[in-house]
Amino acid sequence: SVLNQFLHAKGASKNHKVVAEKYYDGSEYSVDGIVIDDTPIVLSIAKKNNLGKNFNFIMSGFSVDFPFKNEKERCVIEKAGIESVISLGISNSFFSVDILLSDSKAVVLECGVLLDCKVDRLLYFAGIDVYSFFVRMATKLPVITPRLSNISSVALSFIFSNKKGVLIHKNKFNTENSVLEWERNEGDTIHPPKSISDTIGWV
Repeated sequence: SVLNQFLHAKGASKNHKVVAEKYYDGSEYSVDGIVIDDTPIVLSIAKKNNLGKNFNFIMSGFSVDFPFKNEKERCVIEKAGIESVISLGISNSFFSVDILLSDSKAVVLECGVLLDCKVDRLLYFAGIDVYSFFVRMATKLPVITPRLSNISSVALSFIFSNKKGVLIHKNKFNTENSVLEWERNEGDTIHPPKSISDTIGWV
């Protein structure tokens, strides 16, 4: 029972304290944007994908679909992201908020002042150069912030190896309508992923 597990953990703890975690089931999203003065501007809401339980749910990329399939859910996610940024007092910076949507409720997992992993590339491919915004903001030039409304969908996927070996990749991929960037060099030793740091590239 839960009580027996609690008592077992308490007995095994050096200070007799127990940390209990609550499990939430749902989909994870990344809310990314920029804060101009004290105004957060959401540039994208991307669904985070992962490799599943066999690889400890390592993040495998992002997908952004327009229009958002459920407008109410989009509003809940965006509102939670903006409120998180405001509550931390983030100003004149990028921001990224990881949110789990569980039973149509937003659970904030993490909030910081950097864009999520490679989201800057995802936005750039979709026509938004976030760094030009930051330069204009820093130099007090007017900033016009477009939204990703002129595309139907865009995705970014990390490339992992499915076996241990040596990376041989030169000219092996068709990159029509896509961008490919390698994180590792040809001849590097590679192996199946143990964490996101085992990414060999992204597309």
